[in-house]
Amino acid sequence: MSTPWIAGVTTGPDLVARIRAAAARQSLPVEEFLRPLVGNKGGISWLKELGRAHYPLARTIIRVSDLVEGRPITPARTYQRQPSAGSTDRAVPVDDPVSAPIDREPCFKCGVRGDIGCRHRPAAPANVHGL
Repeated sequence: MSTPWIAGVTTGPDLVARIRAAAARQSLPVEEFLRPLVGNKGGISWLKELGRAHYPLARTIIRVSDLVEGRPITPARTYQRQPSAGSTDRAVPVDDPVSAPIDREPCFKCGVRGDIGCRHRPAAPANVHGL
């Protein structure tokens, strides 16, 4: 798919200028003119962010050109988060020495770290990863 450039518009500031000019032609405040595009989510802050874009995304250019030219606005892309392959909702067993937390609290009697151990407390199991 080729990038749909508006004739002579390649940067965010160019798009902002087109939006402002179209709003002025319709005698609307810029924020009200942008409402069909961004909703009630602060059109002015969106416009400032667009003004900082050196290379706006193709879908942004398409949506802005739809707004400026009075066509129905192309719907925004929606994203759904897919769970990663390794993520699960299971609890980690405590007797697993690799994932068990290391107890480094000092001994209540002599003050030796819990992972080292003393005669009052046994040493915590060694962590395979060396942490």
